[in-house]
Amino acid sequence: GEKPEKFRILVSAATNTAVDRILVSLLEEGFTDFVRVGSLKRINSRILPYSIHREKRSGGGGSNSGDFEESCWQIERCR
Repeated sequence: GEKPEKFRILVSAATNTAVDRILVSLLEEGFTDFVRVGSLKRINSRILPYSIHREKRSGGGGSNSGDFEESCWQIERCR
């Protein structure tokens, strides 16, 4: 038989709760091959094992672009 094609899905929503509800549903269906990006304080406790843990760098700065770039790098590294 043929192998199924691999594909990726990006889940995005206006709230952390909405994203977590989708991911909890996937967990309940046995799907665990995902990475959750976001503030650890706002991630559902069932999803925490699938999150990217990152230490905050010292120093101010109002931009989150570095956080986003770091998260993307972490996801690529986890493959």
